Amino acid sequence: MVKVLTKLITSNQYVQEIINLLKSWSAQRNNLALQWTATVALGSEIGIFLYPNTFTYLLKLGSLNVDYEEAFYQQFGDWLLAEQEKREEPFEFLHFFFSIIRLDVQSLVDTQTADHIQKHLAPFLIEALKYSKKKRLGEEFLTMTATEQPKK
Repeated sequence: MVKVLTKLITSNQYVQEIINLLKSWSAQRNNLALQWTATVALGSEIGIFLYPNTFTYLLKLGSLNVDYEEAFYQQFGDWLLAEQEKREEPFEFLHFFFSIIRLDVQSLVDTQTADHIQKHLAPFLIEALKYSKKKRLGEEFLTMTATEQPKK
């Protein structure tokens, strides 16, 4: 299904219909199969094509299912590893990731444990702090976290 949607949207056919479909699926409260399909679709080329609206839909999915957040960060962790293998300095990906968490960073820091933050966010912070071009992204997150939740 995702392959069909990807082919249609990247060829600029039925773009609005696919957007409406994913928007609907990401708001489903009683159909895990549609939620999962929306998540997979938004994590593919479709998500890149729909950027930045992709994150609105993904965050909506995350608010419906408590296990989703773990999967959300795991997927981004896997993506970071893939980007590190592909290129020496994954600037675009880091910018992309921090633009997502910036949308709701206060809630993220307030609701997550220190272990969760370390497990899921430390790899991104370490990578960002390695490069002068992206150091600011990591520093902003660390400063905000230290100010709001110094024990974490």
